[in-house]
Amino acid sequence: MLRINLLPPYIYEGSKRRNVTIVWVLILLAVIAGFVYGKVQIDNQTAAMNQEKENLRPDADKADRLQAQANSINSESQAIRDKRDFVKNARQYNSSTYQPVVYNIRDYTMRGVLYSSLVPSGQTVTLDAYAGSLAQVGHYLMWMEHNPEIQQVSISLSGLPSFPVPPGFNGQPQGRNPRPPGAGGYDFGVTLTLNKPIPGAPVYGASAAGGGAPAGGGGMFGGGMTAPMMGGMSGGMPGTSMGMTAPGMGGPMGSGGGPPSAPMSAGMQAPGGGAGPAGSSER
Repeated sequence: MLRINLLPPYIYEGSKRRNVTIVWVLILLAVIAGFVYGKVQIDNQTAAMNQEKENLRPDADKADRLQAQANSINSESQAIRDKRDFVKNARQYNSSTYQPVVYNIRDYTMRGVLYSSLVPSGQTVTLDAYAGSLAQVGHYLMWMEHNPEIQQVSISLSGLPSFPVPPGFNGQPQGRNPRPPGAGGYDFGVTLTLNKPIPGAPVYGASAAGGGAPAGGGGMFGGGMTAPMMGGMSGGMPGTSMGMTAPGMGGPMGSGGGPPSAPMSAGMQAPGGGAGPAGSSER
């Protein structure tokens, strides 16, 4: 038996539309419910984080106060730390820069030549010196010209000898002029031109704007350094050996390569035929 549907199709379209509408409403309600649930969860998390923030606020305030105190202490101690760094850098600079220069000059200084000041500046070193005779000045010049660290030596003489150096004169205490009162001899200035310039000295930050130590080439304390400890020693700078031989000179310093204890025969003669300063100081 055949079943024949004689109803028109529009009769079924109303029920289909109703079913589709119900499905879309259910989907929309599910989406809205999801949004509401997510918002509730986010609100709960936000409230928990706000409560945690409020609990941590006293610790944060305490940390801010401690940080402010630390910053204040650091600001107050900055000057001390600057001085510490300056002293550290100055000591390192002195040992690595000045000492090699001074020791090199010392090693090429003959006995009988006394220094009263030493001023390094840039590529030059200026010294005030004293010698008992012109022969000593000449030997000093020859000795220093053989220094491999020095490219030029300039000497300027001043003053005339008055009378011989007293016998047994062995210099003055530290900090005093090397020339004994009323002694003869020559004061002379020495300008040494170095092969390599002296590096700039460290500058103390607090005084950089107010006339502190120069940044280039000069002495660490603003005008070179004086060396009274070198000016009062009869043997020149500390450690100078009487028997050293200049490179290429073939013998120890002295007249004709004689022994270190022999007086220089080319020294000045005192009035009356006595021995000059060279004879009494080359001991």
